[in-house]
Amino acid sequence: LWRLPTTNDRSQNTVAKQWAKQQLDRLQRTVTDISFNQPDSFTVAVDMMARYTTPSGATYMDVRQTMLILYSGDVVLSTNIMGTELMKSLPRVGMQTAVPKSLAETQWMGREKECYSDRLGGGRVAIYKGATASLYPRYDVPQEAGSRCQTRWTSFSNGTVGLFVDMVDTLFSFSVYPYSDKDLVRA
Repeated sequence: LWRLPTTNDRSQNTVAKQWAKQQLDRLQRTVTDISFNQPDSFTVAVDMMARYTTPSGATYMDVRQTMLILYSGDVVLSTNIMGTELMKSLPRVGMQTAVPKSLAETQWMGREKECYSDRLGGGRVAIYKGATASLYPRYDVPQEAGSRCQTRWTSFSNGTVGLFVDMVDTLFSFSVYPYSDKDLVRA
């Protein structure tokens, strides 16, 4: 729910300050309920409720996630966010995961280069392929970078096995970088 501010965020002098005031980088997640069931012989369902609170204990939002794990190996994830009056602005809602370094090739259908919603004309939509390590641009100031927006799907592969991400009928953004957000904050 939080991302590192970019140089542009910092220069706008309001966005980064608003996120800092809301302490989005310090929200605590508590799983309040979790259940498992098997709706059919080919599917396992996991239903989870979590509450995100500020460091002072105030509820920021509740999140319900349902994960369907299919026999094919596909995972279908649904997320519903219920915000409180504290939720003024969200820098990002999404999923963050670690991808093994062995998945050294990335392919995607979307915008070619680093592209944010304010620069959609900067890259045409097509299928692209590149070394995963090359997708993170090196800036003088460590920051959120390398986003590819309006993506239809993306895959990470080592030529034999891989991970395929498709948001079904929803465009999404993705970025890949060799650091955690905490590493970049410390830099």
